[in-house]
Amino acid sequence: MYQKALSKLGVPPEESLMVAAHGWDIADALASGMQAAFIERKGQSLYTLSPTPQYTGKDLVEVAKAIIEKENLSYE
Repeated sequence: MYQKALSKLGVPPEESLMVAAHGWDIADALASGMQAAFIERKGQSLYTLSPTPQYTGKDLVEVAKAIIEKENLSYE
């Protein structure tokens, strides 16, 4: 599904990023060649057999700050 959506948009998987709070979304995105960011919501966890996402955080703000920092972006 992810590959089909990216193909339709004309975006290579390695240039895309899935942000989600569900382990299955992160696992599928990583398996599709995408980057991933996991929001650590209560009751949600990553799959132990899945690769580790590039970003994790307790909420969307924390994940966004990690992405901005790693990519040397500015949000001001």
